[in-house]
Parts: sequence; C-alpha cells; structure tokens
Amino acid sequence: MKRQRTLRLWSGVLALLLCYASVAEAQRPPRPEEIGQLVYEKLPNLERANTYRGVRSGELRPTDTLVSRLIRFHQQNRNRRLASRLDWKITMADLLGVNGVLRPEDYPGFETLSPNPLQSDLQAIAKLTRAERDRLIDAILAVVPRPQTAAVPPEETLAPPEVRPTPPVPTPAVPPLPALPGRGSADLLR
Repeated sequence: MKRQRTLRLWSGVLALLLCYASVAEAQRPPRPEEIGQLVYEKLPNLERANTYRGVRSGELRPTDTLVSRLIRFHQQNRNRRLASRLDWKITMADLLGVNGVLRPEDYPGFETLSPNPLQSDLQAIAKLTRAERDRLIDAILAVVPRPQTAAVPPEETLAPPEVRPTPPVPTPAVPPLPALPGRGSADLLR
C-alpha cells in the first residue's frame, strides 16, 4: 500500500516535470543561429561569413554566421530589443562607425573564433547599400517573435458609456453698449 502511494507520488512528480520541461521549451526564445538561418532563407544572397574556426577545437563553425553575430552583438553586447526597428537602426549605425569605434573585445566571437570576425563583419555591413541594410533589418524583424502583450478585450464587449443629453445652456443677455460721446464731451472732464 505504501509502495503504491510512493509510486503514484513519483509518477505524478515525473509527469509534472515533463509538462514543465515542454512548456519551458516552447517558451524558449530562439537562438541567434536559428534566427540567422531563417534570415538567410529570406535573403539567400546575403554574405554568410561563416569561415571561422573555433579557438579551442580548431573546427569550422558553419552556424556562426554574420547574422548570428549581429544578433548577439545587438542583443547581448548592446542590450537592445530584437523586435525594435529603431534599435536595429542604431546597431547598424554602431557597426558603420557613426556612434564611435568598436573595440574588438566587444564583438561576438572575440574569444571563441579565430581570427576575430569584427573587421570582416564591419566590411560586409559597409558594403551593403542602405536599401540592403533595410531589407536585412526587415528580414530579422519578420522572423523574430514579437513580445507578448496583455490581452485587451475587444471594444464590442465593453459597455458603451451612458450618454445623457445635456440641456441647452441659456446664453446670458448682453447689456446694451453705452452711447458714444458726442462733440465736446471731453470738455466735461475738466
């Protein structure tokens, strides 16, 4: 009897953990490599710049692309929102040197890739026209999940405010203007 209760308890705990794990996995934000892959599907002619080797392993890192590094730089180094067009415009300005010079140690891949991809990534971004950079931003925004907002009930379900007709306000009577003084009236003031 006690063994059955213990078994039921553990099976309930296991089921709860499995449910929690599946919910957590479904709510996990996409990784930069996943977003990058979706962007490259939308923009197949965009340079991948994925010929770098891992510092530790020495192996080629094909999933570490230009777009995935841009996303990591934007989100982690600059602490900007993925779903904000304005933030992406500022990041592009950073990469073009408008907002100052970037230090190599501030760019993703500094410690993990050989050689450091900063200079080649800056050149790749500089080669893009303004329209191409805008298409890149549009593609990123198209694949990035939007943040959840609180649900607002539709206006139809809200009760309309009670409208009461207001009685007309009587206009006050305007007193007649005094008559204009005639000739010689100024002499009366002496």
